[in-house]
Amino acid sequence: MKQRFQGGWFLRGALMIVLILPVLVLVVSSGPDKAGAFWNSWRVFDRYALERLVTSIQLAFWITFFALGFGLIVYGGYCGLSPKTRPFLGVLALLPLSYPPFGAASAWMIFITRLEHPGEGRILWDAHGTLSRILYSVFGGGWILGLCLWPIAFLLLTMAAGPQRSQMEAAQLGMSRWSAFRKVVWPAWRMPLITAGAVIFYLGLLQFEVPSLLQLQVYPLEIFIQFTARFSDWSAFLLCLPYLLVVVPMAWGMPRAPGGLAIHAGEPPYRWQSSGLRAAALAGTALVFALSILVPLASLMRHAGSVSLMWRVTTEHAPIVIRSLLYAITAAAGVVILGTWFTSAFNTKHHPLVPACLLALFVLPGVLIGAGWLQIRSYWPGVQPDALMAATLLAAYITHTFLLGYGAGILLWGYYGIRQREFDSLLHVGAFPYVRWLLLPALWRPGLQATVLVMLVLWGDVGMTILLYPPGGDTLAVEYYNLLHYGSESRTASIGLLLLLVPALTLMAAFALTARARS
Repeated sequence: MKQRFQGGWFLRGALMIVLILPVLVLVVSSGPDKAGAFWNSWRVFDRYALERLVTSIQLAFWITFFALGFGLIVYGGYCGLSPKTRPFLGVLALLPLSYPPFGAASAWMIFITRLEHPGEGRILWDAHGTLSRILYSVFGGGWILGLCLWPIAFLLLTMAAGPQRSQMEAAQLGMSRWSAFRKVVWPAWRMPLITAGAVIFYLGLLQFEVPSLLQLQVYPLEIFIQFTARFSDWSAFLLCLPYLLVVVPMAWGMPRAPGGLAIHAGEPPYRWQSSGLRAAALAGTALVFALSILVPLASLMRHAGSVSLMWRVTTEHAPIVIRSLLYAITAAAGVVILGTWFTSAFNTKHHPLVPACLLALFVLPGVLIGAGWLQIRSYWPGVQPDALMAATLLAAYITHTFLLGYGAGILLWGYYGIRQREFDSLLHVGAFPYVRWLLLPALWRPGLQATVLVMLVLWGDVGMTILLYPPGGDTLAVEYYNLLHYGSESRTASIGLLLLLVPALTLMAAFALTARARS
């Protein structure tokens, strides 16, 4: 069968070269010239770097622990609802992902400060109480980031073929509750939980914004210091090498994950029959939503001051909000469109080197990708125009998150269906009519949802943006992150409120639009 919309292996190879180009340029341009300097550069792995790596691993463990626990609680509430109300909970579960983690962290810092020190008018930047000592620790960082990342575990559980009613009813006839859980429930949950745990753990290893607010010396912060303070690109690249170790197990497990995450084509997941169990699961779900959504929102609203101040800050920062949205949405749309095109000729039979390279780009700290594109931009002759700087920032966004577009392309083509593609290939139409009349009507709704989800990842980026944004073109996330360290209070809280609300409202608007179009 002749495949349409292939674009050619040459163009796909060129795209792969462009994606890995910033890392290659950074390595070639910053590497030591002499063998002695090369061996001496490995001294960057000193005792302090190893201690910070251990701290990052501990933080990632607690993040994974809390995220999986919260995700399981909400999934229990999901199984306690009727099939008609479950989609509503699924959309609400995306809201914690729309909160940039360092924005939620600052809100929890304000909340703990006001709880332990009601008369204190500003954020405490060190531990002055029992709850503050807990918050300013690896355990507290894991708690905050777990509240931000638990939707990953919940979404993978809902996508997986969970225990079905017929299986549970058959198990209850001749098994104890423990045997039913061990032989029926756990086999259905095992693969999504392992996949979610691996993803969350690796994302936890990359965190540096939240730990820096909580005064934690973590490994990514050392890499960021090598780039921005010591101006040693080669040392920073060497420090990034341990992250590549996660590529091997993840690349090995990626082809096996879809089999365990296959959506069940029959009846919906089992609903708890016990009214007491349903009530407990729904109460736990409400508590998780309150901790991850309402507490940060209420904390920033109370700290932001009067309504007139919030309105003034909103109007003053409207251009920055629009610019930040344009950056994030444009890059996210590029990621999804290019990812869908890239996977159009592959189906699911991809060469393992392709996802391994994309996974490496995603696992590496964003500051490394940004530094590579900054090096490429320095080769441009003459004065750097603002448009070129903005284009470089978008290129860095796309490079770092292209793995998400790759996954979205596989899901979108699976949604479109292999049989439908085979039928369309018999129509013998050109590429533009094929996209206009066949692909867009079928894929624009899931494509828009995928774009918004990728936009949430880019909205709160600090590492790449702080290196690459053009003069006067900083994003809301960068401005808020900088103001947090200067100690400005009410105005900073108002900006933080915008940082949390804008992506949440964008997410709700996009899903409402797609739901209305589907109906």
